[in-house]
Formats: sequence, C-alpha cells, structure tokens
Amino acid sequence: MGLIARLRLYFDLDKLKPINDTHGHIVGDFVLTVIADRLKDITRKTDCIARIGGDEFVVISTDIENVNQIEKQITRYLNAIELPIVLQDNELLITVSIGYALYPDEAANLDELLNKADKRMYEHKSKKHDHANNSQPQVNLS
Repeated sequence: MGLIARLRLYFDLDKLKPINDTHGHIVGDFVLTVIADRLKDITRKTDCIARIGGDEFVVISTDIENVNQIEKQITRYLNAIELPIVLQDNELLITVSIGYALYPDEAANLDELLNKADKRMYEHKSKKHDHANNSQPQVNLS
C-alpha cells in the first residue's frame, strides 16, 4: 500500500484577462462558469472544489495513494479546463497553470499546504512562459 494523503491542487487560468479585455466581463464570467462546471463534473464526490479568486480554483482531494494517481488527476483537470469554449461562432481558448502539494508529506498545516501548491503553480506558469518565449521543452509537473 502506498501513501495515504490529501492533495491540494491550485489552478490559475492564464488567459482570462485577454478574454475580459476583448469580449467584456460578461463573457469572462461565462468562461468562469463553464470552467467551474467542468471542474465540478470531474471532481470526485469526496473532494472539495472552490473558486478562491478571480481566476483561481482549488481542489482538495483525499485518499491519494500514489504519484500515478496524482498525475492522472492533474491530467484529467488540465484536459477538461483547456477544452475550447464555444461562444456563438468563436472558440475561446483557456490555458491553466497548476500547482499541487501533499499533506502531510509536504506540509504540516493548511497554510504550508496552500503556500507549497501556490509556489508550484507559479513555477509551472513561469516554465510555460519560458517555453513560449524560448521554444524550450515544457517540464512535467511531477
């Protein structure tokens, strides 16, 4: 048997501001609703999901037993969030930066868990930005 832990996933939508600027906040709110519905559809009933900021979502998952399970969960969320959003005759494309942390292995309390996941999310965002600017291969999250 592997580790039994709680996983905190932190999502930051990368391209919401340009959508708000180009199409207006009503469309931006529509995008947030679509993303929230997608997350709700794939989140296990035993997990907790919340929008914690303008374009930030958090999922707390329980009973994580191995790294493979974490990778599958992250991939499932990335695939769901980054599906095009159809609005009239347009497709809106959203990308997401994601961070994660495990309790109790990587954090002793909730604040440490949030900080670790937030730090990883910003590292992921930075790597994606570097990849876009330098055509370097993207680094895996795990």
